[in-house]
Amino acid sequence: MIRRRMGEYIGPHRILLVDEAQNLYQRHKLSGTKGSSFGWLVAASQECGFDLVFAGDLNLMTIMAEFPHLQRRVRRPVVIKNAARADIAALAKADDIEGQAEIALLTAVAGLAGGLRNVENVIRMAAIFGGAEKIAASHIKAAILDLKLQPKGTI
Repeated sequence: MIRRRMGEYIGPHRILLVDEAQNLYQRHKLSGTKGSSFGWLVAASQECGFDLVFAGDLNLMTIMAEFPHLQRRVRRPVVIKNAARADIAALAKADDIEGQAEIALLTAVAGLAGGLRNVENVIRMAAIFGGAEKIAASHIKAAILDLKLQPKGTI
């Protein structure tokens, strides 16, 4: 019943993207099994005709290996270990940040756990530090320090 209702909300020929999917690997209170949420979502996907994408940290592939029925459904696993400099520059450009020093600082932050989320947070905080001014390297450095995201060998 609940699966069908969820499937109706999503609709056929659509995609449900489950971010932070590694967090689905928790012990079910009633059955005591771990990761039953994966199976539930796969069943909902099959019953209701929507596609399913699991996205998460690098532990997700290890977790997925414990579920052979999921492995058969994996079309093309994509593992992204680092954010591309072009992606970082694109995020920065959206906030009118294009200087090499600024991009270098943001690239260093993207290399930490949290990746592009760190970049977005630093840009947001740098805008606060910059006020009405254009975001500069000094604002980004202040944001990195404030957010405690100092990559080794920088700042």
